[in-house]
Amino acid sequence: MAASNKPRHVLERALKPLVTAHPKWRIIPYQRNVDALSGVIVMLKQKRITRLPEAPDGLHAIEFTATIVSPKTDTTAAEDELDDGVNALIHELDLAGIGWADAEKVKFDDQHLAYDITLTVTSNKE
Repeated sequence: MAASNKPRHVLERALKPLVTAHPKWRIIPYQRNVDALSGVIVMLKQKRITRLPEAPDGLHAIEFTATIVSPKTDTTAAEDELDDGVNALIHELDLAGIGWADAEKVKFDDQHLAYDITLTVTSNKE
């Protein structure tokens, strides 16, 4: 069976070697509730689809948010874990040619610190 060319799956495949290079990090390819965190998660959420004005019809920019969540509930420990990990990941995104716009510190829920990284994938009609 051929690999899917859907933008979410393409992004997941591109991110997988970058994320798994970090011990105990894993990708969750769809937005969902998470009961217990055993390690850092990278959750993909499709945010918006826009037409690329400089490109021919049928070429779109699909914006995703990759939320990187620390399992640690102590803010200092979570910041220490995420600061270096997120910084390393965005450098890896640059090297891999994966377009990203920003990384913003957020709260994932009432207990967990996270970063939202805005990623963009270009899509055309298959």
